[in-house]
Amino acid sequence: MSTDTKGKVFLSRTYPTIDAALSKPGASTKLHAHFQSVIGSDRLMRSLENTHPGETVYFGDKDNTPDQIPIYATLGINALDVRKAVKDTGIVQSSWAHANKPLYWVMMMTIRHHAKAKNEEQTKMAVLFMAIAMYAGLQFRFFRRFYQPNAMAYAMNTLTDKFTLKQEGTMLKAVLAIAWRCHLKYADDLQEGSDLNLLKYLVSMWGRLNGMVKALKNHYEQTKAAGHYLNQSKDFHDDGSAVERETDGGRVQVVTDRVSEAFFGEPMPPRIIEIAAQMADVPKQSLVLAVSEIRAGGVEGIREIIHLITELFFEEQKATQEDIRTRNFLAFAHAIYTRSNTVDGRVEKCKQLLNQLLTEHSPQFLRTNREATKGAFRKAMYLVIILFMQSKA
Repeated sequence: MSTDTKGKVFLSRTYPTIDAALSKPGASTKLHAHFQSVIGSDRLMRSLENTHPGETVYFGDKDNTPDQIPIYATLGINALDVRKAVKDTGIVQSSWAHANKPLYWVMMMTIRHHAKAKNEEQTKMAVLFMAIAMYAGLQFRFFRRFYQPNAMAYAMNTLTDKFTLKQEGTMLKAVLAIAWRCHLKYADDLQEGSDLNLLKYLVSMWGRLNGMVKALKNHYEQTKAAGHYLNQSKDFHDDGSAVERETDGGRVQVVTDRVSEAFFGEPMPPRIIEIAAQMADVPKQSLVLAVSEIRAGGVEGIREIIHLITELFFEEQKATQEDIRTRNFLAFAHAIYTRSNTVDGRVEKCKQLLNQLLTEHSPQFLRTNREATKGAFRKAMYLVIILFMQSKA
Protein backbone atom coordinates (compact mmCIF):
# COMPACT_ATOMS: atom_id res chain seq x y z
CA MET A 1 0.00 0.00 0.00
CA SER A 2 1.40 3.42 -0.92
CA THR A 3 2.13 5.90 1.87
CA ASP A 4 -0.36 8.45 0.55
CA THR A 5 -3.22 6.01 1.23
CA LYS A 6 -2.02 4.94 4.65
CA GLY A 7 -4.89 5.32 7.09
CA LYS A 8 -7.26 6.08 4.20
CA VAL A 9 -7.87 2.60 2.86
CA PHE A 10 -11.59 2.97 2.31
CA LEU A 11 -11.34 6.40 0.67
CA SER A 12 -8.61 5.35 -1.75
CA ARG A 13 -10.44 2.11 -2.68
CA THR A 14 -13.90 3.56 -3.31
CA TYR A 15 -14.07 7.33 -3.58
CA PRO A 16 -12.39 7.76 -6.98
CA THR A 17 -14.94 5.39 -8.54
CA ILE A 18 -17.92 7.00 -6.79
CA ASP A 19 -16.71 10.55 -7.45
CA ALA A 20 -16.22 9.80 -11.15
CA ALA A 21 -19.64 8.15 -11.42
CA LEU A 22 -21.44 11.09 -9.79
CA SER A 23 -19.52 13.56 -11.94
CA LYS A 24 -21.12 12.15 -15.10
CA PRO A 25 -23.91 14.33 -16.56
CA GLY A 26 -27.22 13.57 -14.88
CA ALA A 27 -25.86 10.95 -12.46
CA SER A 28 -26.22 13.02 -9.29
CA THR A 29 -29.71 14.11 -10.29
CA LYS A 30 -30.71 10.52 -11.02
CA LEU A 31 -29.47 9.30 -7.63
CA HIS A 32 -31.11 12.26 -5.88
CA ALA A 33 -34.42 11.34 -7.53
CA HIS A 34 -34.05 7.75 -6.34
CA PHE A 35 -33.52 8.89 -2.76
CA GLN A 36 -36.61 11.09 -3.03
CA SER A 37 -38.76 8.30 -4.47
CA VAL A 38 -37.80 5.85 -1.70
CA ILE A 39 -38.23 8.33 1.14
CA GLY A 40 -41.49 9.65 -0.32
CA SER A 41 -43.01 6.21 -0.92
CA ASP A 42 -46.24 5.35 0.89
CA ARG A 43 -44.63 2.41 2.73
CA LEU A 44 -42.07 4.74 4.36
CA MET A 45 -44.19 7.84 4.79
CA ARG A 46 -46.86 5.91 6.68
CA SER A 47 -44.23 5.48 9.40
CA LEU A 48 -42.16 8.65 9.01
CA GLU A 49 -45.06 11.10 9.03
CA ASN A 50 -46.21 9.69 12.36
CA THR A 51 -45.77 11.57 15.61
CA HIS A 52 -44.45 8.43 17.33
CA PRO A 53 -41.81 5.74 16.66
CA GLY A 54 -44.04 2.69 16.90
CA GLU A 55 -44.65 2.03 13.19
CA THR A 56 -42.32 -0.33 11.30
CA VAL A 57 -40.25 1.33 8.57
CA TYR A 58 -40.30 -0.98 5.56
CA PHE A 59 -36.86 -0.11 4.18
CA GLY A 60 -34.85 -2.53 2.06
CA ASP A 61 -31.99 -3.45 4.38
CA LYS A 62 -30.10 -5.66 1.90
CA ASP A 63 -27.97 -4.54 -1.04
CA ASN A 64 -30.04 -6.66 -3.45
CA THR A 65 -33.32 -4.85 -2.67
CA PRO A 66 -34.97 -2.23 -4.93
CA ASP A 67 -34.11 0.48 -2.38
CA GLN A 68 -30.38 -0.17 -2.80
CA ILE A 69 -29.79 -1.71 -6.26
CA PRO A 70 -30.03 1.65 -8.13
CA ILE A 71 -27.45 3.16 -5.75
CA TYR A 72 -24.76 0.62 -6.52
CA ALA A 73 -25.66 0.67 -10.21
CA THR A 74 -25.35 4.46 -10.43
CA LEU A 75 -22.11 4.58 -8.46
CA GLY A 76 -20.49 1.75 -10.45
CA ILE A 77 -19.51 -0.21 -7.37
CA ASN A 78 -20.69 -3.43 -5.72
CA ALA A 79 -21.38 -4.27 -2.11
CA LEU A 80 -18.79 -7.06 -1.95
CA ASP A 81 -15.97 -4.64 -2.81
CA VAL A 82 -17.31 -2.19 -0.25
CA ARG A 83 -17.38 -4.86 2.46
CA LYS A 84 -13.80 -5.86 1.67
CA ALA A 85 -12.63 -2.26 1.80
CA VAL A 86 -14.29 -1.81 5.19
CA LYS A 87 -12.66 -4.98 6.49
CA ASP A 88 -9.26 -3.96 5.16
CA THR A 89 -9.30 -0.72 7.13
CA GLY A 90 -8.56 -2.91 10.13
CA ILE A 91 -10.50 -0.66 12.50
CA VAL A 92 -14.03 -2.10 12.23
CA GLN A 93 -14.66 -5.15 14.36
CA SER A 94 -16.81 -7.87 12.79
CA SER A 95 -19.17 -7.75 15.78
CA TRP A 96 -20.15 -4.14 15.04
CA ALA A 97 -23.19 -4.90 12.90
CA HIS A 98 -24.17 -1.32 12.14
CA ALA A 99 -20.59 -0.28 11.27
CA ASN A 100 -20.25 -3.14 8.79
CA LYS A 101 -23.23 -2.24 6.63
CA PRO A 102 -21.86 -1.35 3.17
CA LEU A 103 -24.73 1.05 2.45
CA TYR A 104 -23.62 3.42 5.21
CA TRP A 105 -20.07 3.61 3.84
CA VAL A 106 -21.30 4.13 0.28
CA MET A 107 -23.62 6.88 1.50
CA MET A 108 -20.73 8.62 3.27
CA MET A 109 -18.83 8.76 0.00
CA THR A 110 -21.92 10.09 -1.77
CA ILE A 111 -22.43 12.75 0.91
CA ARG A 112 -18.74 13.67 0.66
CA HIS A 113 -19.05 14.21 -3.09
CA HIS A 114 -22.18 16.38 -2.81
CA ALA A 115 -20.75 18.41 0.07
CA LYS A 116 -17.50 18.98 -1.81
CA ALA A 117 -19.55 20.18 -4.80
CA LYS A 118 -21.39 22.53 -2.39
CA ASN A 119 -24.77 21.12 -3.38
CA GLU A 120 -26.65 21.41 -0.08
CA GLU A 121 -29.94 20.03 -1.41
CA GLN A 122 -28.37 16.79 -2.64
CA THR A 123 -26.16 16.59 0.45
CA LYS A 124 -29.15 16.89 2.78
CA MET A 125 -31.16 14.30 0.83
CA ALA A 126 -28.26 11.82 0.97
CA VAL A 127 -27.82 12.44 4.71
CA LEU A 128 -31.55 11.86 5.23
CA PHE A 129 -31.46 8.62 3.20
CA MET A 130 -28.55 7.29 5.27
CA ALA A 131 -30.29 8.33 8.49
CA ILE A 132 -33.58 6.66 7.53
CA ALA A 133 -31.73 3.44 6.72
CA MET A 134 -30.27 3.60 10.23
CA TYR A 135 -33.57 4.55 11.85
CA ALA A 136 -35.38 1.64 10.17
CA GLY A 137 -33.09 -0.84 11.89
CA LEU A 138 -33.28 0.94 15.23
CA GLN A 139 -37.06 1.18 15.10
CA PHE A 140 -37.32 -2.57 14.56
CA ARG A 141 -34.80 -3.22 17.31
CA PHE A 142 -36.74 -1.28 19.94
CA PHE A 143 -40.33 -1.71 18.70
CA ARG A 144 -40.37 -5.13 17.04
CA ARG A 145 -43.44 -6.12 19.03
CA PHE A 146 -46.79 -4.38 18.75
CA TYR A 147 -47.16 -1.17 20.69
CA GLN A 148 -50.38 -0.16 22.42
CA PRO A 149 -51.76 2.90 20.58
CA ASN A 150 -53.36 4.48 23.64
CA ALA A 151 -50.20 4.10 25.70
CA MET A 152 -48.13 5.48 22.82
CA ALA A 153 -50.47 8.45 22.36
CA TYR A 154 -50.27 9.27 26.06
CA ALA A 155 -46.48 8.91 26.05
CA MET A 156 -45.99 11.17 23.04
CA ASN A 157 -48.38 13.78 24.45
CA THR A 158 -46.30 13.96 27.62
CA LEU A 159 -42.89 14.40 25.99
CA THR A 160 -40.87 17.31 27.30
CA ASP A 161 -39.09 19.84 25.10
CA LYS A 162 -35.80 17.96 25.51
CA PHE A 163 -37.07 15.37 23.01
CA THR A 164 -36.27 16.22 19.39
CA LEU A 165 -39.54 14.59 18.34
CA LYS A 166 -41.47 17.06 20.52
CA GLN A 167 -39.58 19.94 18.90
CA GLU A 168 -39.95 18.72 15.30
CA GLY A 169 -43.43 17.12 15.31
CA THR A 170 -42.89 14.03 13.12
CA MET A 171 -40.40 11.18 12.98
CA LEU A 172 -39.20 12.29 9.53
CA LYS A 173 -38.35 15.78 10.75
CA ALA A 174 -36.79 14.46 13.95
CA VAL A 175 -34.55 12.01 12.07
CA LEU A 176 -33.45 14.73 9.64
CA ALA A 177 -32.78 17.25 12.41
CA ILE A 178 -30.55 14.85 14.34
CA ALA A 179 -28.73 13.56 11.26
CA TRP A 180 -28.14 17.01 9.79
CA ARG A 181 -26.73 18.40 13.05
CA CYS A 182 -24.43 15.41 13.20
CA HIS A 183 -23.34 15.93 9.60
CA LEU A 184 -22.51 19.59 10.18
CA LYS A 185 -20.47 18.74 13.26
CA TYR A 186 -18.42 16.05 11.52
CA ALA A 187 -18.37 17.48 7.96
CA ASP A 188 -14.67 18.32 8.17
CA ASP A 189 -13.86 14.80 9.36
CA LEU A 190 -15.75 13.39 6.38
CA GLN A 191 -13.76 15.55 3.98
CA GLU A 192 -10.46 14.64 5.67
CA GLY A 193 -11.38 11.06 4.82
CA SER A 194 -9.24 8.92 7.09
CA ASP A 195 -10.69 5.56 8.04
CA LEU A 196 -10.92 6.64 11.68
CA ASN A 197 -12.78 9.84 10.83
CA LEU A 198 -15.17 8.04 8.50
CA LEU A 199 -15.94 5.59 11.27
CA LYS A 200 -16.40 8.50 13.67
CA TYR A 201 -18.92 10.10 11.28
CA LEU A 202 -20.88 6.84 10.90
CA VAL A 203 -20.88 5.87 14.58
CA SER A 204 -21.80 9.38 15.69
CA MET A 205 -24.87 9.51 13.47
CA TRP A 206 -25.96 6.01 14.42
CA GLY A 207 -25.35 6.73 18.09
CA ARG A 208 -27.46 9.87 18.11
CA LEU A 209 -30.35 8.19 16.34
CA ASN A 210 -30.03 5.21 18.66
CA GLY A 211 -30.20 7.55 21.63
CA MET A 212 -33.35 9.19 20.31
CA VAL A 213 -35.23 5.93 19.68
CA LYS A 214 -34.05 4.39 22.95
CA ALA A 215 -35.22 7.43 24.94
CA LEU A 216 -38.64 7.32 23.25
CA LYS A 217 -38.90 3.59 23.93
CA ASN A 218 -38.06 4.09 27.61
CA HIS A 219 -40.63 6.87 27.96
CA TYR A 220 -43.27 4.70 26.29
CA GLU A 221 -42.51 1.72 28.56
CA GLN A 222 -42.67 3.91 31.67
CA THR A 223 -46.02 5.29 30.54
CA LYS A 224 -47.43 1.82 29.83
CA ALA A 225 -46.15 0.45 33.14
CA ALA A 226 -47.88 3.29 34.97
CA GLY A 227 -51.19 2.27 33.38
CA HIS A 228 -51.66 5.43 31.30
CA TYR A 229 -52.93 3.68 28.20
CA LEU A 230 -56.64 2.91 28.37
CA ASN A 231 -59.49 5.28 27.61
CA GLN A 232 -60.81 5.68 31.10
CA SER A 233 -63.44 7.74 32.89
CA LYS A 234 -63.86 8.27 36.59
CA ASP A 235 -66.77 7.53 38.89
CA PHE A 236 -66.86 8.43 42.54
CA HIS A 237 -67.71 6.43 45.63
CA ASP A 238 -70.10 7.88 48.16
CA ASP A 239 -67.17 9.12 50.22
CA GLY A 240 -65.92 11.15 47.27
CA SER A 241 -62.91 9.00 46.40
CA ALA A 242 -62.36 8.38 42.72
CA VAL A 243 -62.53 4.95 41.14
CA GLU A 244 -61.37 4.33 37.58
CA ARG A 245 -63.81 2.62 35.25
CA GLU A 246 -62.70 1.15 31.93
CA THR A 247 -64.80 2.35 28.99
CA ASP A 248 -65.82 0.55 25.80
CA GLY A 249 -62.99 2.32 23.99
CA GLY A 250 -60.49 0.80 26.38
CA ARG A 251 -61.96 -2.69 26.11
CA VAL A 252 -61.97 -2.46 22.32
CA GLN A 253 -58.31 -1.46 22.34
CA VAL A 254 -57.34 -4.34 24.61
CA VAL A 255 -58.94 -6.85 22.22
CA THR A 256 -57.46 -5.11 19.18
CA ASP A 257 -53.94 -5.20 20.63
CA ARG A 258 -54.15 -8.81 21.78
CA VAL A 259 -55.65 -10.25 18.61
CA SER A 260 -53.48 -8.15 16.25
CA GLU A 261 -50.30 -9.21 17.98
CA ALA A 262 -51.36 -12.85 17.77
CA PHE A 263 -52.42 -12.51 14.12
CA PHE A 264 -48.93 -11.40 13.05
CA GLY A 265 -46.87 -13.13 15.69
CA GLU A 266 -48.34 -16.62 15.97
CA PRO A 267 -48.94 -19.42 13.44
CA MET A 268 -52.25 -19.32 11.60
CA PRO A 269 -54.28 -22.45 12.56
CA PRO A 270 -54.82 -24.54 9.39
CA ARG A 271 -58.38 -25.33 10.49
CA ILE A 272 -59.31 -21.63 10.20
CA ILE A 273 -58.07 -21.53 6.61
CA GLU A 274 -59.97 -24.71 5.78
CA ILE A 275 -63.27 -23.43 7.22
CA ALA A 276 -62.97 -20.00 5.60
CA ALA A 277 -62.06 -21.45 2.19
CA GLN A 278 -64.98 -23.87 2.33
CA MET A 279 -67.54 -21.26 3.45
CA ALA A 280 -66.43 -18.70 0.82
CA ASP A 281 -65.89 -21.30 -1.90
CA VAL A 282 -62.33 -20.32 -2.78
CA PRO A 283 -59.32 -22.61 -3.36
CA LYS A 284 -57.64 -23.38 -0.07
CA GLN A 285 -54.11 -22.88 -1.41
CA SER A 286 -55.00 -19.49 -2.90
CA LEU A 287 -56.31 -18.39 0.49
CA VAL A 288 -53.19 -19.69 2.23
CA LEU A 289 -51.04 -17.53 -0.08
CA ALA A 290 -53.27 -14.46 0.38
CA VAL A 291 -53.18 -14.75 4.17
CA SER A 292 -49.42 -15.27 4.13
CA GLU A 293 -48.88 -12.16 1.98
CA ILE A 294 -51.12 -10.02 4.15
CA ARG A 295 -49.45 -11.25 7.34
CA ALA A 296 -46.15 -10.10 5.84
CA GLY A 297 -47.21 -6.49 5.38
CA GLY A 298 -50.83 -5.63 6.14
CA VAL A 299 -50.45 -4.71 9.79
CA GLU A 300 -52.48 -1.51 10.00
CA GLY A 301 -55.33 -2.74 7.80
CA ILE A 302 -55.84 -5.90 9.84
CA ARG A 303 -55.60 -3.98 13.10
CA GLU A 304 -58.27 -1.51 11.97
CA ILE A 305 -60.64 -4.28 10.81
CA ILE A 306 -60.31 -6.06 14.16
CA HIS A 307 -60.94 -2.77 15.95
CA LEU A 308 -64.07 -2.00 13.90
CA ILE A 309 -65.60 -5.47 14.31
CA THR A 310 -64.95 -5.46 18.06
CA GLU A 311 -66.39 -1.97 18.43
CA LEU A 312 -69.57 -2.88 16.55
CA PHE A 313 -69.99 -6.10 18.56
CA PHE A 314 -69.56 -4.37 21.91
CA GLU A 315 -71.93 -1.52 21.00
CA GLU A 316 -74.74 -3.41 19.31
CA GLN A 317 -74.72 -6.57 21.44
CA LYS A 318 -73.71 -4.98 24.76
CA ALA A 319 -71.10 -7.72 24.75
CA THR A 320 -67.91 -8.39 26.69
CA GLN A 321 -64.53 -9.74 25.67
CA GLU A 322 -65.57 -13.21 26.80
CA ASP A 323 -68.53 -13.08 24.39
CA ILE A 324 -66.13 -12.99 21.41
CA ARG A 325 -65.37 -16.62 22.11
CA THR A 326 -69.01 -17.63 21.57
CA ARG A 327 -71.00 -18.57 18.49
CA ASN A 328 -73.02 -15.41 18.98
CA PHE A 329 -69.97 -13.40 17.95
CA LEU A 330 -69.51 -15.38 14.72
CA ALA A 331 -73.20 -15.02 13.89
CA PHE A 332 -73.08 -11.28 14.52
CA ALA A 333 -69.83 -10.72 12.61
CA HIS A 334 -71.10 -12.71 9.64
CA ALA A 335 -74.42 -10.85 9.71
CA ILE A 336 -72.87 -7.37 9.58
CA TYR A 337 -70.74 -8.38 6.60
CA THR A 338 -73.84 -9.38 4.61
CA ARG A 339 -75.83 -6.26 5.48
CA SER A 340 -77.02 -4.53 2.35
CA ASN A 341 -78.86 -1.54 3.79
CA THR A 342 -76.63 -0.50 6.69
CA VAL A 343 -76.05 3.19 7.37
CA ASP A 344 -73.10 2.46 9.67
CA GLY A 345 -69.94 3.56 7.88
CA ARG A 346 -67.82 1.13 9.87
CA VAL A 347 -69.26 -1.86 8.00
CA GLU A 348 -68.41 -0.32 4.64
CA LYS A 349 -64.99 0.65 5.98
CA CYS A 350 -64.27 -3.01 6.80
CA LYS A 351 -65.05 -4.01 3.22
CA GLN A 352 -62.89 -1.21 1.83
CA LEU A 353 -59.99 -2.27 4.01
CA LEU A 354 -60.33 -5.89 2.93
CA ASN A 355 -60.27 -4.81 -0.69
CA GLN A 356 -57.22 -2.62 -0.08
CA LEU A 357 -55.35 -5.37 1.75
CA LEU A 358 -55.95 -7.92 -0.97
CA THR A 359 -55.13 -5.43 -3.72
CA GLU A 360 -51.83 -4.43 -2.11
CA HIS A 361 -50.65 -7.81 -0.86
CA SER A 362 -52.24 -10.56 -2.99
CA PRO A 363 -51.11 -11.03 -6.60
CA GLN A 364 -53.82 -13.69 -7.00
CA PHE A 365 -56.49 -11.14 -6.14
CA LEU A 366 -55.02 -8.60 -8.56
CA ARG A 367 -54.91 -11.10 -11.43
CA THR A 368 -58.63 -11.82 -11.02
CA ASN A 369 -60.97 -9.76 -13.19
CA ARG A 370 -64.27 -11.36 -12.16
CA GLU A 371 -65.98 -9.37 -9.41
CA ALA A 372 -67.66 -12.53 -8.08
CA THR A 373 -64.26 -14.13 -7.52
CA LYS A 374 -62.93 -11.02 -5.83
CA GLY A 375 -65.99 -10.94 -3.62
CA ALA A 376 -65.37 -14.54 -2.60
CA PHE A 377 -61.74 -13.69 -1.72
CA ARG A 378 -62.87 -10.72 0.39
CA LYS A 379 -65.38 -12.88 2.22
CA ALA A 380 -62.80 -15.62 2.82
CA MET A 381 -60.32 -13.13 4.26
CA TYR A 382 -63.02 -11.66 6.49
CA LEU A 383 -63.91 -15.13 7.75
CA VAL A 384 -60.26 -15.82 8.53
CA ILE A 385 -60.15 -12.66 10.64
CA ILE A 386 -63.32 -13.31 12.65
CA LEU A 387 -62.48 -16.97 13.21
CA PHE A 388 -59.04 -15.96 14.40
CA MET A 389 -60.57 -13.32 16.67
CA GLN A 390 -62.82 -15.94 18.24
CA SER A 391 -59.86 -18.21 18.92
CA LYS A 392 -57.59 -15.53 20.45
CA ALA A 393 -59.77 -12.96 22.23
